[in-house]
Amino acid sequence: MSVPAQPSAPSDEQVEEALRAKLAVKSLDKWFKALEALTAKAAAEINQRPTTIQAPGKHIERWYGTFALYLETGQTPPFFAARYGYAVETLVTAKIRNDEDGILHTLPPGWSVRFQVSHGTTRPDIVVVDEKGKEYGWYDITSEASRGHIDSKIGSGWRTRGHVGEACYPTLDPDTLAKKSDETMYDRRRVASALKKEQERLDAATGILLKHVRGCSDNMPASIQNNKEHKRAYVEKALYVSLSGVLSAMDYLVTDGKLRPVVAKSLLGYLDKSWLTHFGYTGEHAQGGSVQYAVPLLDELA
Repeated sequence: MSVPAQPSAPSDEQVEEALRAKLAVKSLDKWFKALEALTAKAAAEINQRPTTIQAPGKHIERWYGTFALYLETGQTPPFFAARYGYAVETLVTAKIRNDEDGILHTLPPGWSVRFQVSHGTTRPDIVVVDEKGKEYGWYDITSEASRGHIDSKIGSGWRTRGHVGEACYPTLDPDTLAKKSDETMYDRRRVASALKKEQERLDAATGILLKHVRGCSDNMPASIQNNKEHKRAYVEKALYVSLSGVLSAMDYLVTDGKLRPVVAKSLLGYLDKSWLTHFGYTGEHAQGGSVQYAVPLLDELA
């Protein structure tokens, strides 16, 4: 009669790793609370002083430009919420780099953070790593209106991480923001300059994108003209090839050698919804495609 093999005892390395993982969760809970507080603080600063925020990076200036368009026209620009979100992320990143409020000291000794790390079709805003570079936590900075969106990212890796979280900021209220119009809130010269640059940038990016889309349309095979599924597959591949020069550092917008459908819809819908119909995005296939997916690519085009 055979005797069942006894399970082997865990190695010292396995025990050490399990202990590290357990301690990491406790430390990262503290880190995440600090991140939530810093995110709320950054959003409050932008809301209180919309055009006088000082932080490195293009996203702050582009937020000024988009906000200036809103003040000038009274209409919500296409990228208003997205640019606000990028501005919040930029300011949070600057605060973390400066260890504001001692946020980095909430991590275990030797641990650090990395920003905008691409993993296939997703790109966490912040990744926490140990002293050996092993990833322990993924974090997203997002609007309160989008809370829970990481739960829908099936296959993207969010569900396999030991510690994940969304640091949410209040949803933007343009009307409330626009009422803060006294001179202490706005840098008028900066707004005027940003408005001019934003208009020029949007015009240039839109023109370039339209040229790419028209090229895809002109070269669409006649054999697929009456097949919506084939037309969708065609434009996702054709735009990927046409825009490959600016997509090289944007893996999260791409999957299997083509644009993700939601990105293609975002770009086409931004130009004109008739392009969605033209390339077979009708009915349920026309759903989704928030303009936020077009922002990083259009920013690179301009």
